[in-house]
Amino acid sequence: MQDAALAIVVTPQDTVLLVRRRDVPVWVLPGGGIENTESPELTAIRETFEESGIAIEVIDHVATYFPKNKLSSTTHLFLCQPTGSVEMNIQDQEISAAQFFSPSDLPPTLFFLHKTFIHEWKAATMIPIMRVLTEVTYPALFRLLLIHPWWTIRYLWTRHRNTKSHLLSHAEDGAKNCTKSR
Repeated sequence: MQDAALAIVVTPQDTVLLVRRRDVPVWVLPGGGIENTESPELTAIRETFEESGIAIEVIDHVATYFPKNKLSSTTHLFLCQPTGSVEMNIQDQEISAAQFFSPSDLPPTLFFLHKTFIHEWKAATMIPIMRVLTEVTYPALFRLLLIHPWWTIRYLWTRHRNTKSHLLSHAEDGAKNCTKSR
């Protein structure tokens, strides 16, 4: 599974940027999969811009979370700040909204793991935090399936489709590289 990078984008008013997914109507931190040519920091910057239209800079490495099983991947979390306007301009088809929230007034549909990440960042006395993602387990996935069956199925389908297209993209890149080297 592809490693990921997420951004905690904080304004001077101490609000945090969240984006709402289109496939599953939950709020999440901006971020996504790390491309082969990118560093985790550049991924956080690129994904935040694509998902919100806001240009950011990385301030600090907040955490690295390691997978316990095949349900998750290594996830890098960065504290960031906007470098200019905070006017939203969503370019990503997977995102339906972007908005700043106070950490004390987060939306009820915030993805539970990202809520944990925000709370850990706020409570941290030392960073970077380095730990295993013990919250992402097969029993937790089963509970989500029972509580939100439609959301869980849509998410798993989207993830499957994205993984398949990512693998096809890499196969096409490999074929192009083989042709060029001949």
